[in-house]
Amino acid sequence: NQDIGIYDEALAYNERALNISKMISDSSRIIHHYKDNAIIYHDYKKYDKGIENGNIGYSLSKKHSKVKPSEVADVLNSIAVNYQSKQQSERALNFHFKSLNAFGDIQKNNIELLTYEDSIKLAKVMNSIGGIYLETKNFQKAKSWLIRALHLNTLLADDFELADNLNNLGTTFS
Repeated sequence: NQDIGIYDEALAYNERALNISKMISDSSRIIHHYKDNAIIYHDYKKYDKGIENGNIGYSLSKKHSKVKPSEVADVLNSIAVNYQSKQQSERALNFHFKSLNAFGDIQKNNIELLTYEDSIKLAKVMNSIGGIYLETKNFQKAKSWLIRALHLNTLLADDFELADNLNNLGTTFS
């Protein structure tokens, strides 16, 4: 329903799922549903509600030790995209960098410790950071982050994301 733009219906179904997850006390699913709400509100162009839902999910993730780092990264990204759409680049970057930290010590390139799915998410975060730097005309930083995403997507053989990275990287030279 989210894909075809029936946002009220998408939110209603997600709220039902959230309530069920609350009834069975499944913290990972609760956080997941708040993240989904944040994305639906983003697509609905209700960015403040998206940020609110993302922040609820993030607050809950800090209270539960069994939440996977990739779930924390997802909820942080849901906040970041809402800030980015509000043209609040610094706040968006802040949440994207928190998302990177949720994946662990990527400075040492411990990518092999991540699952394939998590590696794709990590590359998307890097691409998003590069995209924000592009928007703010900081081409050197954009290029640096886009090249990181490009390398990871090349390793993952993710052609769709690879094409997106190459397109974004090409704009750093214009």
